[in-house]
Amino acid sequence: MRPVVVPATPELTEAYFGRKSDKTFRGYVGLLDGKPVGLCGIYNDGGHPVAFGDIGPELRPYRKTIVEGVRRVRQMMEESRLPVLAVMSLEEPTAPALLAKLGFVPTGRETDDGPVMVRAK
Repeated sequence: MRPVVVPATPELTEAYFGRKSDKTFRGYVGLLDGKPVGLCGIYNDGGHPVAFGDIGPELRPYRKTIVEGVRRVRQMMEESRLPVLAVMSLEEPTAPALLAKLGFVPTGRETDDGPVMVRAK
C-alpha cells in the first residue's frame, strides 16, 4: 500500500522530526502505515512565504505520493498573493530539477543550506 497524503498537524510534524517544529506552517504529511515519512508545505519568514519539503527515505520509492504532495503545495503557492521563496538544498539531488519545474529561479542570495530561489506570480 502506498503512503497517503494528509494535512499536517503539530502531532504529525513532531512525530516526523522527533521534536516540535520551530516554525508554524501549513502543509501536508505523507503517512505510511500511520507513520509520517515526508513533509511539505509553506511557512512565513519575515513576511515572505517559503515553500519546503522533506522526503524521508521510506517515502522515496513512492513517486506518486511525492507528486501528490508537490501538487498540493503548488496549489498553495498559486493561491499566495506574494512571490514564494525556497532554499534549494545542496544535499537533495532532486531539488534543482523540481524547483525549476515549479517555476523557481535564483535570487542571487545564498544561505548555509543553499541558494535562495523565488517563484514570481
